[in-house]
Amino acid sequence: MVEAEWKVAVHRTEDVLKALEFAAMAHRGQVRDGAEGVPFLQHPCDVVSILRGSFAPRMLGNEVYVVAFLHDVIEDTPYGYREIAREFSEDIARDVQLLTTDPHVKGTAKTDHQIGVMLRAETSDLVRCVKLADKIANLRDLKRYAPDWPEDRIARFKARSLLVGSAALERARNRSNVEGLYASLIEAHAAFSDR
Repeated sequence: MVEAEWKVAVHRTEDVLKALEFAAMAHRGQVRDGAEGVPFLQHPCDVVSILRGSFAPRMLGNEVYVVAFLHDVIEDTPYGYREIAREFSEDIARDVQLLTTDPHVKGTAKTDHQIGVMLRAETSDLVRCVKLADKIANLRDLKRYAPDWPEDRIARFKARSLLVGSAALERARNRSNVEGLYASLIEAHAAFSDR
């Protein structure tokens, strides 16, 4: 590897670690819904783990990990776009903003917003991949922590996840970036038959 390439690779790795540290600081004290005692930080770590098992990092680079660690910061913490742009970049902040839904928006309106983001021409495959990994992690967590949700609520949650995932796949610039993640979403969805 040439020296310049090596420096870029090290810099990108440092950005990933910086994103993990920033997410840990931002989500300090938060716990995962339905998972008593599980720190919220486990969720972005799960999203990164899902991405590591896909083709996304090879196609999109370490930036996908940075966005994955930060994807819930604007939505669930006091930190916003400006702080992320200052600490990372405008591009990273924009991607995190695209993955953010107003926490007061629920149900069909939330799904409609997320589908709209996935269908926008300016939405990158990186954002689509992080959203798919987020949906996979959420489905796995729902099964793992087995909240006392009624079956109809679980069915709606599963259906909405697939709608968002389908929109991500439909508008992907390079389908190979998202196809594996979409297949994993289908698997996570199907795993509920074992519940």
